[in-house]
Amino acid sequence: MRATVTVWLLDLGVPGVDARSFEALLDADELVRAARFLRAVDRRRFAIVRGTLRCLLGALLAVEPDRVPLTMEPGGRPTLAPGCGSGARAPWFSVSHSEDLAALAFSSSGRVGVDIERIRPLPDLGGLAAVAFAPPQRAALETVPAEGREHFFYLTWCRYEASGKALGVGLGLDPEYLAEAARHLTVLDFAPAPGYVGALAVEGPRTRLTAAFRRLEGLQGGPGLVLRWLAERGWGR
Repeated sequence: MRATVTVWLLDLGVPGVDARSFEALLDADELVRAARFLRAVDRRRFAIVRGTLRCLLGALLAVEPDRVPLTMEPGGRPTLAPGCGSGARAPWFSVSHSEDLAALAFSSSGRVGVDIERIRPLPDLGGLAAVAFAPPQRAALETVPAEGREHFFYLTWCRYEASGKALGVGLGLDPEYLAEAARHLTVLDFAPAPGYVGALAVEGPRTRLTAAFRRLEGLQGGPGLVLRWLAERGWGR
């Protein structure tokens, strides 16, 4: 079995981006969700990521970004409304962002999950691992030298999160169950940017996974420039 996934990487910290132009693409439910963020920077990031997602999906579905029929799965994950398109024009997709970096993964061959995390200090790394990880991952963490423990923790967390998204479940499940269920997936680690780790998961064990990582440009010009930039690179054809 073969799966091809495209992962778009967005720099949310690039100066000169008018978040309001992306916010104008969002529907009522998305605007309500954006308003729940307490910090303006988080509202800005959400608007840019969700507006860009609509641009990418709109190009694939041949519809205007603000007309992409998005709905929410339990846990708040965006998905296309049932019956929207078919085949290559109805992709599976997954979204993740951590601080000023976002990753949007697209697959036409099955469910996909992506997660990225910025590596940062954790005061109680062992305590978090005891709650979040299955015994094999906890045991593996104990063998990692001190200087690599945070990297290992975040990478393992990304694998869990990406696997949960690909399975259509959340991290609220028992970690041992999730680790066992993830055996039915193919998981790929990647480094999206310096200081970050990431993981990509697709349906099917032993899948031959081909992943293309692309950096999306043109955010400063708003959705119109993003759409032109994507069209020039053949996205959606």
